[in-house]
Order: sequence, then structure tokens, then C-alpha cells
Amino acid sequence: MFESKLNKDRAGGYPSLNSNLKISQEYFNDIFVSGGTYSAGTATFINNTGGTFNVTGFTTGSTGGSSAAWYAENATPPTTLPIASGASSIAIGDSAEAFSNAMFVAGYGAGNGATSAYQSNFLGEATGYQAINA
Repeated sequence: MFESKLNKDRAGGYPSLNSNLKISQEYFNDIFVSGGTYSAGTATFINNTGGTFNVTGFTTGSTGGSSAAWYAENATPPTTLPIASGASSIAIGDSAEAFSNAMFVAGYGAGNGATSAYQSNFLGEATGYQAINA
């Protein structure tokens, strides 16, 4: 930015010098973004001199399922909710159960009826069904 400002519209590519052979202060004032707003796919940035510029082309998502997502969920919720009552346990899926500590179960009926299943992972339909000491 400094170089382009020095060379812009100057004879010989150098700024004019004052009587003390110093470059005048105007060449050292930085312009920076001081704020901005976003609306309907357009970001408008404001600089410290009051000038603005826009950035466009952002996508705002879609309802057609074509946008990226961190997770997906079924349109119909499960009929029997998953249960994760063990400390640090996670249960995902219809009738999934994580009753012991540090369990991760995912799938229809995963972990259902498992006992003493500390630190177990059950992935898939009915995996870990009535497992003991798994």
C-alpha cells in the first residue's frame, strides 16, 4: 500500500518533497477496515476514512438439501427416544441405550439392555443387545 501510494501519479515515480526534504505526512496515514455489516449475501465494509466496499457471492444456505451440513436428522423423530444416563455417554437412534459410563451407541436399539458396559461402543442396528461386561 505504501509503495503504490508513493508512485501513483507522480513525475518520476516519487512524491514531492517539502523544503526540509521530508516526505509529507499524508503518505503515512493507513487506511483500515473499521467495521461492517452483512445482509442477504452482501458484506459491506467501512474504513476509517468513511469509505465503503462490498463483498458479494456468499451463499445463505438452502432448504433443498444441497448445502453442506454438520449433521443430518430424519424428518420423522424416533418413536422411542434414545437414553444416555451413564456419565459421559452418548446414545443416538431409536431405542438406543447407554446406561453405563463412557458409552457411545448409535443405531436402532444399539446398547439396548447392555449391563456393565463401561467404555463400550456399539454401532449399528441392535449391536450390543443385552451385552454383559462388554
